[in-house]
Amino acid sequence: MIERPTDGDTTRAGGSGAWETWAPSAPASRIRAVLGVEPGERPLCPEFGWAAHAMGPLDSDAKRAVAAVLAEDALRRWVGDLAVDRIDVLESRASEFVLDVRCEGARFRLLIPRVSEPDAEAEPPTALEVREGVTKKGLRTDST
Repeated sequence: MIERPTDGDTTRAGGSGAWETWAPSAPASRIRAVLGVEPGERPLCPEFGWAAHAMGPLDSDAKRAVAAVLAEDALRRWVGDLAVDRIDVLESRASEFVLDVRCEGARFRLLIPRVSEPDAEAEPPTALEVREGVTKKGLRTDST
């Protein structure tokens, strides 16, 4: 295991005697790792991911706002040490989401690939389903 250096040095001798480099993972890659997964996609942790993948087309400001709240909630849960100030869902394309992210003093755009194609006839989750953490697949999106 590599410990985070406290004296500003970014290298440490590892257990094998080889020099290893410690670098915190970039916020964008950590955000992609969470938001690029639909709940239910990971069999050993079905609640992991971003529920917006199951919402169908995000064709209104209200739906994009709900998706943004779900993104912020997912990031708080799965990468709570990441200081995410705000996420806005700018677009929802057939193959990806376009997000505006404000995190740790930086602002950047992220493209998050869709896990599945949006179904124009699919009903978005109800407020109760979102609140109770149940997806359309019947999987809980929380750990209870």
